[in-house]
Amino acid sequence: MTVDIGSVLASNDACTHADWLELKALSAADGNSSFQDLVAEIRRSGSTDAVQDSYEALVDARGEMSEQLADAVFTELQERAEAAGCGYPFTLTSEAIQLESAALQSDSTYLFLLLLSRFGVSAGKGSSVRPERDFEDISLAAAESFFGLNNHDGSYLFAFPRRTKPAGFPAAVDDLARSIGEGGGAKPIPLLAWQKDAHLDVAVWHGFSDPWPGRLIAFGQCAAGSNWAGKLSELPDTRNWCQAWMVDPPIVPPVRMFFVPHRLTRDDWKTRAAIGGVVFERCRIAYHSPRIPTQVRKRVCRWSKTVLAARVYP
Repeated sequence: MTVDIGSVLASNDACTHADWLELKALSAADGNSSFQDLVAEIRRSGSTDAVQDSYEALVDARGEMSEQLADAVFTELQERAEAAGCGYPFTLTSEAIQLESAALQSDSTYLFLLLLSRFGVSAGKGSSVRPERDFEDISLAAAESFFGLNNHDGSYLFAFPRRTKPAGFPAAVDDLARSIGEGGGAKPIPLLAWQKDAHLDVAVWHGFSDPWPGRLIAFGQCAAGSNWAGKLSELPDTRNWCQAWMVDPPIVPPVRMFFVPHRLTRDDWKTRAAIGGVVFERCRIAYHSPRIPTQVRKRVCRWSKTVLAARVYP
């Protein structure tokens, strides 16, 4: 039996190559994928001629070029391992990666994010799981870990449809402001058809033992789909968001955050952060939530197994 993880081309970037190798290890019976696997796939695809500029001078376009591309992807894998810390479910050598034993059976955040990034939110049909909602829960857990919540801090899952908080937008704003201790509640203004959560998915804050305003607050948006880049600017400047919906906006405007299950390229990073705020991509999320919250773990494991099973062929 084989698992269809798709092909990879020489013209793909190192992040795409690294994803392919991780999926190859995840789908392999021995949990291993290697330098040779990547080189063989690039040669099989016959795509090395698609690479321009820096590789044009190479003499052996079907040998040395492929190996240089593989070297680049193993550098990317090493950076992932360092960025994700104990949340990274693979062990690296100079020429191979090895999936940790029983990683798929555990609550590995990284593996869920990898599958979600590669196959999309609709991939687990039949699992009765909404992975985009679990991604919101995991993002909130990562934000809580990053902020290091203590007795005077808090967090709030504002995403629509709300599962544990008030369903209506004004009531949810009231509840959020009450929880933070700032904001004064919702403005008495007409609701808009698209309002729902006004692009706010998660909120976290650092408080003080006194009641005075001026807390450190962060508002974040989650984008689990392939259209994530178009969502970078959907959450307005947080000062504007608070002025639009709150009676008495926080004195210190909340910091903006953006959560994606994907791995961003080095070239993309500064631009994405400048537009979206503090970016939590796959490795940062895995580092700050190496274990999925208990109430989410079973659903995520079921979804991941369904996705893999759907791509297995004789």
